[in-house]
Amino acid sequence: MNGFSAGAVISEWIGYGVEAFGISSPPVKAVVSVAGLLTYAVDEMSTWIGLDSPPVFLVHNANDRVVPYGSTNLLMNRFEELNKPRALHCEETRAHLIDVMAVDHQQGM
Repeated sequence: MNGFSAGAVISEWIGYGVEAFGISSPPVKAVVSVAGLLTYAVDEMSTWIGLDSPPVFLVHNANDRVVPYGSTNLLMNRFEELNKPRALHCEETRAHLIDVMAVDHQQGM
């Protein structure tokens, strides 16, 4: 599952949160979330993210003014607690975007 902003919120919820509401999550191999948000509640994060949760790759600007960074930090902390596969790319900007011009594109992609 992957998404940006609202799409990232949906990806995180499908990957980690929907079962809390009695909805079966489809088989998810990994979640890629760019500026997403799952929850700010530590107890919910601890309940929803377990040893069987799929790996996560998060991209978020630490000073994002649209989707605050706090939930991303909680999600990373939970994955660290469980020693689960995870990655975080964080920038110190206030932007709520992906700077595609800053990405190193390779030929043939």
